[in-house]
Amino acid sequence: MIDTHLYLPDDILVKIDRASMFSSLEVRSPLLDKDVFELAWQMPIEQKIFYNKSKGKKPLYDLLCDYVPKDLIHRPKQGFTPPISSWLRNELRDWAENLIYIHTPLFETSEIYPLWQEFISGKNDHHNELWNVLMAQAWYISRHHH
Repeated sequence: MIDTHLYLPDDILVKIDRASMFSSLEVRSPLLDKDVFELAWQMPIEQKIFYNKSKGKKPLYDLLCDYVPKDLIHRPKQGFTPPISSWLRNELRDWAENLIYIHTPLFETSEIYPLWQEFISGKNDHHNELWNVLMAQAWYISRHHH
């Protein structure tokens, strides 16, 4: 009930709306169809969860099993992590090096240069730290070099 009245309209659907408008996409949330929603509310909890695993979405799982091969269903979750390491070593390398070597008051260059060298050489994958530095540098330069 709380998710229906607060989490969905004030969080999840707002994010979907903003992302879709930003991308000029028309989005539909089929599980929020009035008939589907009413059916879900009428179902007893026992029909909606896997008790042995304490997880939900059982009706969706059962429906999926009728149409999708089992080996596609029984897989671990995969994230949507972009390949930042690869980008920084290849397509974005020139851009990144330009930003890394521009002096700003945000970072001590003596701290950043070794991270970049270790990253490029393959010694250590500092892509998370470097990405944060690059975003901060790009932001700073966009604000102070018009």
